[in-house]
Amino acid sequence: MKLIQMQKKVEELTHISSELQDTINNVVKILDSAVKSAGESVEDYIQTSDKINYIVDEIEKSNILTEENTKSIQEVNLATDQLDSMSEKLNQELMKFKS
Repeated sequence: MKLIQMQKKVEELTHISSELQDTINNVVKILDSAVKSAGESVEDYIQTSDKINYIVDEIEKSNILTEENTKSIQEVNLATDQLDSMSEKLNQELMKFKS
């Protein structure tokens, strides 16, 4: 009897061992999938970061151009004011000749 009981326990242990091996294989597959997904996520984050850096660079370039345009507009306004003043003085001088 003891031999039959031992044989049954060995069979049970073999069955449990087989189930355990299947479970471990499933866990390994899940971990592989998780690692792959994490790697893809990291790559996506890197690509997104690169795109954001490009956008920031372009915005900085745009800000530089805006500043340059603002300075140019200020210079044009100053030149316009000077020309207006010169025109006014010229008109005053011309009026002296007409009088």
